[in-house]
Amino acid sequence: MLVASFSTKISGSRRRPLLHVRAWLAELLEEKETPLVVATVRLINIEWDPTGSSLSLHFAKRPPMSVQRLLDERAVWFANTQPSEPPIDVTVEFYIPVTLLQIDPVPYQDNGGNELSSEVIHDKLVASNPQLGDDLLPCTYPPHPFFWGRRTFGSGLLIVAILDDDKRSHARAIVKKSIVFDKERCLASIYTPPLVNAFCTTCYRWGHASPHCGSGKNATFCARCGGDHTTRQHGRVALCCHETRTRYNRAEADCPPDHDFCPNCGHPGHRANSRRCVYFQNRFSREWLQTNPPRHPGPGTSRNFKRAPQVCQVVLRKVGSSGWSKSHGVASPIQKIRLRPCRNLG
Repeated sequence: MLVASFSTKISGSRRRPLLHVRAWLAELLEEKETPLVVATVRLINIEWDPTGSSLSLHFAKRPPMSVQRLLDERAVWFANTQPSEPPIDVTVEFYIPVTLLQIDPVPYQDNGGNELSSEVIHDKLVASNPQLGDDLLPCTYPPHPFFWGRRTFGSGLLIVAILDDDKRSHARAIVKKSIVFDKERCLASIYTPPLVNAFCTTCYRWGHASPHCGSGKNATFCARCGGDHTTRQHGRVALCCHETRTRYNRAEADCPPDHDFCPNCGHPGHRANSRRCVYFQNRFSREWLQTNPPRHPGPGTSRNFKRAPQVCQVVLRKVGSSGWSKSHGVASPIQKIRLRPCRNLG
């Protein structure tokens, strides 16, 4: 699936229908791609986000990277703007399902007692297990490999991610066979994440639940920026749109989605509970949340944290109703991620 994201919301009358998208895509592929590629690309359906901020394109099977790059170059067509109107930024990116596998036991140290890096673990798994093939997600993309729980005698429970489909057929085929690591056989199974750590719906910070928030029962915070005002008041009091309100002498401005601000990671462009946020990505790790307090703590956030030496910016986003499910407080391991390299900031 490919998703076109817009910097400005596209109204209902401007949204291109499926027939127009199919005709335009067929003409574009015939012009730029080889007949072999054209024969393999079949658009099944499109799905507009209710807010008009994104458009999902569903294909019969994953299109080649060249098609993604081509659509990204011509993505302005999806915005359906007129020559007299200001331009709209549009990006087209892949969204694919990922399944987490747990492998046990896996050594986390070499013979000299040095801890193995994620790159070394990934290379050893690929070299010893041909059945993983291209399914094993490179360690440069989130979610990264990690050891879960207690590690004893130099080994532990390793969690890795594989590229899969919504039915987890790749994962089920892999777990039928044992995994080999350093000539030792390990057991593999589908990983079910533990309960999610608390997220406060009062101050929109991770690390505590709303009943335990120190802000008080009558406190109000904005879901878009974490400020001490209600979400409805955001367009009237947010500093990001102060210049717009002053210039046009308005009491309230139409604040665009890219003005959203996360008080946890301190980055603009998404809200506190966004799946794109590094804090949402690490919502299962109590240790990570304890060593990485919110960049902009609220009144209910504990100050007794140890600052981690580095932070990794990752992107995680829900796509479609089947992309993420939750039952009795336990989330399923099927996720949708945006393939974007991750780098350390520390």
